[in-house]
Amino acid sequence: MSSDIHSEGSAVDRKSEQIAHLLHPEPPPQLLNIDQMAEVLNVPKSWLYGKTRETGPEAIPRLKLGKYLRFEPVVVLEWIRRQTAAGMG
Repeated sequence: MSSDIHSEGSAVDRKSEQIAHLLHPEPPPQLLNIDQMAEVLNVPKSWLYGKTRETGPEAIPRLKLGKYLRFEPVVVLEWIRRQTAAGMG
């Protein structure tokens, strides 16, 4: 009987977590435009544009919203760490 109570409690806990997430979702990631990301990285915009034209592992992570490029700084900085660690940077 106690296992029934425990499993019911777990289901209630999971449902409570789902409701809490709906009421208080995580904030959306900060997105930077090409000028802002170039400034953060201290590189010319032309270098950044060049990286967006690449495909595969050397391509910088970016989002394309219609004709607009956007970057998540945390994701881009992690990409740079991986590039540096792999000797590709």
